[in-house]
Amino acid sequence: MADSQTTGWQPIETAPRDGAFVLAFGKHNGALADCPIAIIQWWDDVGDWFSDGREYTFSPTHWMPLPEPPL
Repeated sequence: MADSQTTGWQPIETAPRDGAFVLAFGKHNGALADCPIAIIQWWDDVGDWFSDGREYTFSPTHWMPLPEPPL
């Protein structure tokens, strides 16, 4: 989970690169798509962000921590 002090959308350059999942806003195939939001994580072995189903076409520009799950 990201730092609880971080709120709101932040530039993607400030996102954690420790394998944590974050909520991301970005572009799909270079343009805003129907759903420009994805849950992503940084993969050191490929040096890029990964999101299931969008790993090569989703370009995040901003991120925010995932909310706490419901109990």
